[in-house]
Order: sequence, then structure tokens, then C-alpha cells
Amino acid sequence: MNNHKRTLILMAAYNGEKYIKQQIDSIINQTDKDWDLWIRDDGSNDNTVNIIKNIQKYDNRIRLFQNTTDVHGAYHNFYALIREARNSNYEYYAFSDQDDLWKEDKLEKEIGIIRDIDEPALVYADMEVIDENNHIIMDSIDKVMGTSDFGKENIFFAHAYIWGGTTVFNRKLMDVAEKLVGDKMPNENVMAHDCFFMKIALSTGKVYFCDTPTIRYRRHSANVTAGDRINMNFKKIIKRILDKNNSVPAVHALVYGETLTFIYQMKINNIDSKINLDKMQEAILNGGIKGVGYLLKINFKRKQVARTIGTYLIMLTGKYKKYLFEYKKELKF
Repeated sequence: MNNHKRTLILMAAYNGEKYIKQQIDSIINQTDKDWDLWIRDDGSNDNTVNIIKNIQKYDNRIRLFQNTTDVHGAYHNFYALIREARNSNYEYYAFSDQDDLWKEDKLEKEIGIIRDIDEPALVYADMEVIDENNHIIMDSIDKVMGTSDFGKENIFFAHAYIWGGTTVFNRKLMDVAEKLVGDKMPNENVMAHDCFFMKIALSTGKVYFCDTPTIRYRRHSANVTAGDRINMNFKKIIKRILDKNNSVPAVHALVYGETLTFIYQMKINNIDSKINLDKMQEAILNGGIKGVGYLLKINFKRKQVARTIGTYLIMLTGKYKKYLFEYKKELKF
């Protein structure tokens, strides 16, 4: 038995001096104190590293890694942390962004949900949305986007169901993930770590939802995941589909590129899936009527009707396919 705490929290940091202390404090204030926090800084040029080092002076549960490579970016930063954690021996793992705020019972509540699960398992939660001044601007992301209500395959066709900062997962899920991540993963620069882990859990184990918000997610212009994802209507969807820059097809291509990369990794690592990934791959590569037929078969839908219609239209027209090449070029499809 090692001296590690029960839960390992992985935080990617970059130029986070404005909010990172607040977030670390919210972790320190957890009712569950049995954790270690690993933070990897991606070459910040502000005061982020000094802030972390100062906190380390009075809390030895916090460990700092600094990126000394030429490879940068939020996704790479998280995957580098995941690789660092591969040989660790924790019971549970959690992701943390540098600018959110955790509610004090986040770990206790989420670990309690998957505590007795003896297979790969992940729990994610509802969340509040706050602005740059910590004011709540949305009391439940689930009420707006329906994050709790989705078919098993739906996550493979859309990003906005989970946010990594709300998740906790067990060692058995990490065991599967480390095989897929390896020392290098295709398309890693566009493969969101939270979507990746959700896909693993859905394919090989179980996923649970905590209907009580466990974090306050900060919405501001510097968020990697910020933008126009939360509030959407039919007019916006159609406008983006018809836009000469084809923003919607390109976004869908990114999502489908992630899914194709995931399927590829599952296949080359000979990992069994509870989901028929061959049928899913066929639907994405073909699109059109065949793709729409697959979406109907899995009963694809979103809480926001505009998003549902938009996904079916993009699949039917197949406009996303011309953007898939950059994701497929590293794969053997």
C-alpha cells in the first residue's frame, strides 16, 4: 500500500493567475480531504506558477508539473497529466479546470455514487454557470441542455453533454484509458479529454449522473469551451449551416473526428465495446440517408429541438464529410 490519498485530481493550468487560487481553495475546502492534486502548467507567462508554489508551502497534497516541451494546448496538457497518472494507484480520479469553483461536497457526493461499482465507471454532474465575478447566471445546465437525458450513443455525435470538471471516475476506467492513450494518440490536439473518457465509460462500463450541481462553471471569453454552445435556437442553427464559412459542418466534423479516432483506438487495442462501433463508424463515414437512419435507430435527440434538427440536417447533407479528412489522415479508415 502506498502513501497516496484516495483520489487524484488532475488540473491543467495556463495563465490562470486571476482565478486559480479560488479554484484550488475550493478543492482544499472539500469535505472529503483524502486527495492529491496534480497541476501541470503549460508555460504560463503570468503569476500562475508562483501562486501554485505559494499554496504548496502549506499544503503538501499539491504537486506541480511544468511543461518543458514544444507541445502545447489544453488537450495536450490534460493528456500529459493522464500519462503521468498511469502508474499511480488511486481509487478515484477527477479532472479540474483552473477557473471553476467546486462546491464543498463535490468529491464526497460523486464518489458516493460509484463507490461500490466493480467495473469501469464515471459519474458526472449538473453544474451552475457563473460569470467572471462569481455571479450565478444559470442555476442548472441540465435544465437548459438536458445533460442528464441522452441515449447511450448520443455522446458520440455531440460535445455538449458533460464538462470534465464535473466528473469523477474509478481506477478501472483509468486502466482502460491508459491503454488507449498510450505514449501518443492520433488527433490528440482535437480530442477533448472529457468526451474521450465519457466514450470509454459508455463503451466499456457504466455512467451515472448526479442531478445536484457540484461545480460552478465559469463562463468567460477565455474559456476553451466558451462560445455559443449553451444557448442555441433554430434561427442560429440554420444561419450557421448556411454560413459561407460552414461553421456548423466543421464543428460536427470535429465531433465525428473525435469519435472515429476513439473507434480506431478501441480497435487497434482490441478492447471490447458494449456499443456496436462498426455501425457507428459506417454511419459517420457515409452520412446521408444511411447516417440519418442510424440517428433515428439510436433515437438521437437533444433537449433543444434546434440542436436535434441541426444534427439531422448536417448528417443528411453530408457537408461535414469534407472536413473529416484532417482527422482521418492519421487513421486507417
